Amino acid sequence: MATSLLAIIVALVGGLGLNKLKSKIFPSSTFALGQGKARHNHLENIRWGVIIAFIVGVAASLVVALV
Repeated sequence: MATSLLAIIVALVGGLGLNKLKSKIFPSSTFALGQGKARHNHLENIRWGVIIAFIVGVAASLVVALV
């Protein structure tokens, strides 16, 4: 059980670290008005949904593998 918790923590810290690295290397610089801004916000929400779904999938597979 401790190894699964450690794996989850490592995955979360690694993900946060990669996100920081991405922000440093590729800074966000978008200029959008009206419909373009709404489309950008919508796509950003979709990206976060995919990331969260991936994390949940990895965590679920770890739980199933260790149970």
